[in-house]
Amino acid sequence: MSCKICGIRKKTLLFISICFFVSICFFVVIFLRLFDRNKKTDLKKIRLSEVTRSVFYCPQYAAIELDFFKSEGLNVELSTSSGSDQTMTTLISGQSDIALLGGESLIYVYKEGKKNYAVAFAGLTKRDGSFIVGRDEDFYWKNLNGKKIISGRKSGLPQMSFKYVMDQNNIKAEVVDNIKFDAMGAAYLSGEGDYVALFEPTANELALQSNSKVLGSIGAQLHEIPYTVYCSSKDFFVSESETLQKFTNAIYRAQIWVNENSSEDIAKVVSPYFACSNLETLTDSIEKYKEIDVWSTTPVIDEKNIDFLQEVIINSEEIEEKMDLTDVFKNDYAAVSTKYIEGLDCRDIKK
Repeated sequence: MSCKICGIRKKTLLFISICFFVSICFFVVIFLRLFDRNKKTDLKKIRLSEVTRSVFYCPQYAAIELDFFKSEGLNVELSTSSGSDQTMTTLISGQSDIALLGGESLIYVYKEGKKNYAVAFAGLTKRDGSFIVGRDEDFYWKNLNGKKIISGRKSGLPQMSFKYVMDQNNIKAEVVDNIKFDAMGAAYLSGEGDYVALFEPTANELALQSNSKVLGSIGAQLHEIPYTVYCSSKDFFVSESETLQKFTNAIYRAQIWVNENSSEDIAKVVSPYFACSNLETLTDSIEKYKEIDVWSTTPVIDEKNIDFLQEVIINSEEIEEKMDLTDVFKNDYAAVSTKYIEGLDCRDIKK
């Protein structure tokens, strides 16, 4: 009888021990989740609006995925607009804190005389990122003469850059500039044009779908230019100096990382942003951009490049003469970042 009682007691003690252990594990999990949630709420939220989704903006996606923003105390909420006009509207209306868009958009807003105009504080890309897609076996720029080419919208930097290249090469062609940015590929597939100018990875994917080829880089034909830049409203630029400094630090770390890592490694990191693209296509697209040296190596926006931007815009007759843009393109935070990040090794960070 006593043996049975001992056995029952042992089983009861074992049951109680198991329950106690499970309870401890449960409370530890709850604590860790609450702790993680508190850590996230400690981060400052930044609403970032990008002009489109493209491999062209690889350093930005790397900065998010590799937690460069979080290490600066920022929680970046990324949204994608459709074109520079809409992206600028989200910024000026206060729907976003920071926008990534073409440098020409800032000039247009400043020219309008708006009091709270947009201010660029960091550069991301320094060349046009679009490629000519067509069915030529051997491509020369003169092949475009007399042809119909789908380009970006009128007054946008992709269209103006393409026009500048055509003018420099004395090319006379019919340019279609009234199709929405995200509908250009479909227009080409439907037979709308002989050629189309597209960014990666869309250029690569369209070439595979249409028995075409990625023929030539527009950016490779041009001088460096502040093609896409990060900007905020003037008021935000002044009032949120600490935030913008941290944001610029993260971007610079990402620029270093992208410059120092292989196309395949970069593709693996940014792949969550391109669910419809396979790793091989992404790697090839990134390699194309590396070959033409499209990404800025620092967030500093060079004055000579700003001057060339105005030259391109004047060539398209969107402005009549060059303007003083010292209030529009500012390197205050970028200059500090290049000194602050110097000495940090961003090359060995792996996803």
